[in-house]
Amino acid sequence: MSRSAEVARAFLLWLSKRSDQPTPESFLKEGGELVGGQQVGEAELESAVQRLVDMKLLNGKLTAWGRTMPLRSQLTGDGRRCVDDFDGDTDAWDRRHMPTIDQSVTVTAGRDAQVAAHAQNVNQVQNSTQVDVGKLAEWTRTAKESIPALGLTEEQAEEARQVSQEILAETEASVPDQSKLKTLGTRLLTILPLASAGGTLVKLLIDGIGGAFA
Repeated sequence: MSRSAEVARAFLLWLSKRSDQPTPESFLKEGGELVGGQQVGEAELESAVQRLVDMKLLNGKLTAWGRTMPLRSQLTGDGRRCVDDFDGDTDAWDRRHMPTIDQSVTVTAGRDAQVAAHAQNVNQVQNSTQVDVGKLAEWTRTAKESIPALGLTEEQAEEARQVSQEILAETEASVPDQSKLKTLGTRLLTILPLASAGGTLVKLLIDGIGGAFA
């Protein structure tokens, strides 16, 4: 779990135990100053709160001029469900939105003979489903441009850029390799849920790219 997700989780769990609507800053004064054994700074808290607001897990209306965080903290219905069903894990909450794609590998070796294989998490798209090349290119281009805002680690961001570039290069081929696009698309779909920021944008990207295989 990323540091941002750890702070967001700690804040959600703390807020879920409150019957009032405290200021976000109260978190730093009431036992939330240490997360994962490290001191939580105001900038980290602000980033975590904004993440929760973007994901619609926290009501985020600003009620005071010049404030960068809501004056009062209140869980939304989804925020409560994230706590109850996912123990406040915003990464797991995000992954629940990941589209399910039928990604069987079918090999026919004579009458009625076939072998089906499935990966564990994001299964490889290797069946006869045709890729919507134009749609895949459009969403991949958006994903590539959005990488700096997703809060990925340097290694994850570099992999996302490389995979995106490979997808875009293949979509521009005179006859795009469907199998290659499905494999690369699957790789990109495994990276995006690792983002620690841009919750709504990440969901849109996952839905858009996944939709190219529908």
